[in-house]
Amino acid sequence: MATIAPTRNPPKKPTHKKPGPSSRITPTSSSSPTNTPTNRGTPQPSSTTTTISLNSPPPSTPSTQRTPSEIRRIALHHASAIQLHKSLEASILNSILNLIDLPPPAPLTFKHHLRFFTPSDYDSLIEERNIENLCGYALCANPPKRVKSTGRLVPVDGGRRWVERKQVERFCGEACGRLWRS
Repeated sequence: MATIAPTRNPPKKPTHKKPGPSSRITPTSSSSPTNTPTNRGTPQPSSTTTTISLNSPPPSTPSTQRTPSEIRRIALHHASAIQLHKSLEASILNSILNLIDLPPPAPLTFKHHLRFFTPSDYDSLIEERNIENLCGYALCANPPKRVKSTGRLVPVDGGRRWVERKQVERFCGEACGRLWRS
């Protein structure tokens, strides 16, 4: 009686095509693991087929697609944020217009108008008040100080410091300049 020895099949190699404009690479694998001395204990690939496309977008999965209601909710959220920003800017511009007018406002009104100001908004207020020939400090009704020097830098604090002329001419005196810096 003849005995038949089991044959060992080598693992199948992945098949590859030459990449072209619309080629797909499809590796195939054996569904049954082989136990040869060189690959014993190493996991073998499953019998799934992976397709890689070089020129087409990845397939969309349900987790990346948004429903129309989600899209609408996101759009409404962005629109409300834009509207809030727009109304805040309008409020700041109205506050600048109110703080330019004479007589100077009461300190509580002044604080109320400054609550949403950024440093650049406050600089805009100072600039607008200087255009109207008013001190940059909003609680002061005096005209700004004009320096006789034509140079770019002027001495302040009795000549101890030199400051740009533009900075000195923003306020009526050193007291208002200090109040602004504090």
